[in-house]
Amino acid sequence: MPSNVDTSTLPPGEQKRLTAILAKHKGQQSEFTESHLQDLVEPQSFEALNQALEKLSEEGKLKKVFRVVSSNGGGIKDFTTREEIPLEIHDWRTDSMVIPDENNIRIIYQVP
Repeated sequence: MPSNVDTSTLPPGEQKRLTAILAKHKGQQSEFTESHLQDLVEPQSFEALNQALEKLSEEGKLKKVFRVVSSNGGGIKDFTTREEIPLEIHDWRTDSMVIPDENNIRIIYQVP
């Protein structure tokens, strides 16, 4: 990952950890949840990390997706925005209809 990654909302040590994570996983189609990145970066402020992740997403250095997950585990479908998520979605893993809500929507960051 180039050194011009904007992580300016984070303290230097956290910037370095996040930049190293992204560099290590660039081109490998790696995915991280917010909580996984929080564990890896160990930020003093979750808000500052989330701001940095949003900025990196806006710049195309990360891809943010909203994944509806099955009660059986695993993703059902990814969406680019929360607004795209339908009121009901077919869970092909359980062959049932699911109402997406905060319990079954995960924010995933993909490293391009």
